[in-house]
Amino acid sequence: MVEYNIESGSINKVEIDSEAPCPMGRIGHSMAIIKDNIYIHGGESGDGQYLSDLWVYSITNKTWTEIIVETEIPKARSGHTMLAYNGNLFLFGGKTGNIHETNELWKFDFEKNKYELKHDTLLEQYTETEIKEMMSNKNSKNNDKKSPQNNSSNYYLY
Repeated sequence: MVEYNIESGSINKVEIDSEAPCPMGRIGHSMAIIKDNIYIHGGESGDGQYLSDLWVYSITNKTWTEIIVETEIPKARSGHTMLAYNGNLFLFGGKTGNIHETNELWKFDFEKNKYELKHDTLLEQYTETEIKEMMSNKNSKNNDKKSPQNNSSNYYLY
């Protein structure tokens, strides 16, 4: 993982304990940030396997932790979008197989430690105004960002 500082233009490798658990390398995953925690979901492994795991990286502690969910989870997917809104994560779309694209919208609720399928057709579940508000992240209680940036000047890439 690397850290990019906007103000200085510097790129630094983030040192992580090689013995500690961490997500496998991947492409097509989604990433969001809430305060000092970076979340990644899914993607595709180097051998083409679609993934459905959810991990959190603590910027403060420099550690990865897999979030284990005992209830229904979204199908493994790649090329999807994830954003943080009001302290929850929302997953939208992606490919669940080589030719299977989806428009499902899932909400991950941290308090309940579970996913909820909001709907498989976005426009039937939310009004246009609600969608625009979610995508612009207006009125977020946790100062969440659409992009993987915390309150500092650093962006994180995994």
